[in-house]
Amino acid sequence: MVKCSTIKRKAQTLRLIGRELTALLRRRLPAQVCGVQLGRLLGPARRVRVTPLSKDDKVRLRGEQVLLDSQYLSRNYDQADERSRAACMLYFLHELIHLAQGIGAKKTVRGIRSAGAEHTLLHCDLHADHGAAGLLHRLIPEWSVPFLKDVQGYALAAFPSTAGHTDGAKQRKRLRVLAIRADYWARQLGMVTEGRQAGYLFVEYAQPRGPLLLYRSGPPLTLLGTVRLRPQEVAILDRASQPGKPLPMSGLDHLLIGILRRQQPPQQT
Repeated sequence: MVKCSTIKRKAQTLRLIGRELTALLRRRLPAQVCGVQLGRLLGPARRVRVTPLSKDDKVRLRGEQVLLDSQYLSRNYDQADERSRAACMLYFLHELIHLAQGIGAKKTVRGIRSAGAEHTLLHCDLHADHGAAGLLHRLIPEWSVPFLKDVQGYALAAFPSTAGHTDGAKQRKRLRVLAIRADYWARQLGMVTEGRQAGYLFVEYAQPRGPLLLYRSGPPLTLLGTVRLRPQEVAILDRASQPGKPLPMSGLDHLLIGILRRQQPPQQT
């Protein structure tokens, strides 16, 4: 009886999120955001059906339907929680943007990883994150881009590194978390203004001690500043998305705020 009740609740949850995502796609879609032409990508597809997908795929287009894998949504959607709703919509748009990038099929992603292109996948994810936030803000203007990027940072807790990931995959996941949180805090600190500076922010840093470089993806790709890191700061950054015991978000945020405030603009010759 308990199992039957659980199955019914899960089915109801999937219907609710399906209806909400369908309503989202039936809003007036922007012609283009971050290079993504969502209307052209979708074609006639506007009705979202949330269902388990095979082959680890996350989203597929089938005529007038968008099929979205149910695994993440069934665990994280709460109609009464604004941040939960936003996270699920961001996830949906992120996966749609992967279709526009040509990497919607999981087998394609595996091919990229087998070529050792984890850094390319990192930027595919960061572009999809940034595009999803921009699209959702245009569709639901009361949700600001900084709010949505904050939601994205916390939502990444659902995709941690594990002992089974390669070193390259662990680094990709760590740099994605650092990029999204640095992007969020740069906006909160007034370092980035929407509409004036295009693209997402990302960071690179050297181990065990060296500079942290802060970039804006552009175009044009731009170095915004550098910070000399202390060894203990590098050790803390390395714990972001760490398997088993990841760094708490509050600790990461505290460190990133201090780093961003210390950044120096690049020298001009």
